[in-house]
Amino acid sequence: MENEINVEELVAAAKVDKTKFVALYDLYFDAIYRYLLTRLGEVGLAEDLTAETFLIALNKLDGYTWTGKPFIAWLYKIALNELRQHFRSKSRKWRIRKKCNSLIGLRMQLIIH
Repeated sequence: MENEINVEELVAAAKVDKTKFVALYDLYFDAIYRYLLTRLGEVGLAEDLTAETFLIALNKLDGYTWTGKPFIAWLYKIALNELRQHFRSKSRKWRIRKKCNSLIGLRMQLIIH
């Protein structure tokens, strides 16, 4: 992919004109989507996190520095962070729900006795 297209030039162009980011989006969307879908197993959620990944990349593009590593590595890192954040949030919600259920159960026991 990156051998055929000069990604460094695409990134530089997108930094100057954000509308040029669409070329990077088109180039890498499928790879990032598949990466998230295989880890999530949910189409809708994978679509949401893919969109969020590219939105973050667009917003942080000015801070991106070419290091010689493939640009997609940076996108994978953003996607991984989004994935981790999703699972932390999901875990936190589960713990809160479990505590609420425990409190409801305790309250019911107090009412019964």
